[in-house]
Amino acid sequence: MIFARSPARRALAGLMTLIGLAGPAGATDVPPPHGPLVMEEFFAGRTVGDGVFRAPIAGVERRFRVIADGSFDGRTLILKEHIVYEDGQVVDEAWRFEKLARGGYDGKRTHVATIVPVRVDESGIVSMGYVATVAGPDGTERQLRFDDELRLTGPRTVLNTARVRWFGLPIGTVEVTFRK
Repeated sequence: MIFARSPARRALAGLMTLIGLAGPAGATDVPPPHGPLVMEEFFAGRTVGDGVFRAPIAGVERRFRVIADGSFDGRTLILKEHIVYEDGQVVDEAWRFEKLARGGYDGKRTHVATIVPVRVDESGIVSMGYVATVAGPDGTERQLRFDDELRLTGPRTVLNTARVRWFGLPIGTVEVTFRK
């Protein structure tokens, strides 16, 4: 590999791999879509998700459960999430997704200052990126960047994966499996 011939380039390649800049983490572990995800169909009613936030460099792994209640009025999906971490921290969030005529959604979430463009690609994978204010277990708030993908992995299952960044550097991942 030409890129890694010099010691400086080998060190840079090693650093990029360490912090996740060389490519998507776990891309081969993500199952292909089961079909298109139609958010207002899947998330209407109650869904339950089991998830984990991992930050390997810091040695952090936090498991959680999400109970989500959704309603759709023909244009807007309201999704209320009750998140309980295994360490006892409880967080309540709410999403509001406005369905767009051209496809996709405009999203708004608690603790997110801007409108979140939500795209649906040709294979039915939903993706969005946003910056959210997140409180850690000690109550310290941080601005974190999330790049989410949601895919239907079965008739009653959605996998939500996210890369998490802080000041532009990859710090971790989130994986949540939602079930109807």
